[in-house]
Amino acid sequence: MRKEYTPEFKDQAVRFVLEEIEPEESRRHGCERLAPKLSVKAVTLYNWLKQSAPAKTRASAPPGSVEELRAQVQSLKKENRELARANAILSDAAAFFWGGARPPKEVAVFVAAHRHHGVVPICRVLQVAPSAVRSAMARPVCARRQADDTIKPMLLAVFDANYRVYGRRKMKAALRREHGINVDKDRIARLMAELGIRGATRTKSTVTTRSDRSSPRAPDLVNRQFTASRPNELWVCDSTYVPTWSGFAYTASSPDVFSRMIVGWRTASSMTADLVTDALERLSSPAAINSSDLLGLAILQWALAAARADHRTFRTGDISG
Repeated sequence: MRKEYTPEFKDQAVRFVLEEIEPEESRRHGCERLAPKLSVKAVTLYNWLKQSAPAKTRASAPPGSVEELRAQVQSLKKENRELARANAILSDAAAFFWGGARPPKEVAVFVAAHRHHGVVPICRVLQVAPSAVRSAMARPVCARRQADDTIKPMLLAVFDANYRVYGRRKMKAALRREHGINVDKDRIARLMAELGIRGATRTKSTVTTRSDRSSPRAPDLVNRQFTASRPNELWVCDSTYVPTWSGFAYTASSPDVFSRMIVGWRTASSMTADLVTDALERLSSPAAINSSDLLGLAILQWALAAARADHRTFRTGDISG
């Protein structure tokens, strides 16, 4: 038999919920917590709360009232929670999506590993449609991927059995000879890249960047806003290498963002910290600094002195004009 409640009891129950609910607590959770104290169902109490006049007028409370201040506190705490969750998602995604691409399949893998953040919040932060991610999560593994998972152990076995020197062409011949399968060499190259193996080469290779993904990133001092309204307002630094007949020539340069002019540069036969610091030192020449930039010059000279004192902690991204 359905239990009937008087209007007075409903009004008292609603006022009790509005007084006892926590500022950071949602109405639905508050009703679930307080419903046993009133001996009613949480759904019933929540419906009373939605239909009640105090709950409807709470949003339009007069300025300075307790209800208006409580609503502001709840809104600010909710915004802080969302920002903290977005920062946590971006922090985890920065290490996961190292290459920068975020196709739905890779996002689906990321969501499966970080489901505690929620599917919709992750998709909102990464700007991916939740429907595409859910579709990718529910889609079965394609036949090509299943075949790749079957070929990978064969590739590793052939690679290890031949002193880890075979490239894609010899790997193709070995797979056909030992396992009786014919795999295209481009597919073999892709699978070898996924496995992190490569054949030996006769040519000498030069590694110009050895990135340590576990080390902290240099701070972005301009928030990706590479614009300037006047000369000598913002300088950026970069280093590169140029192959020549006598070897690699390493170059560090610092252009002015406003004029696009190179205000400091240095070329050397090896990549060292002195290469970058020498390029930055040229920024202190009279041609690059005017009288209105004395404070920036002093800061730059102090940073260069600190960089020369300890080359191990110097990073190019630590200094911007």
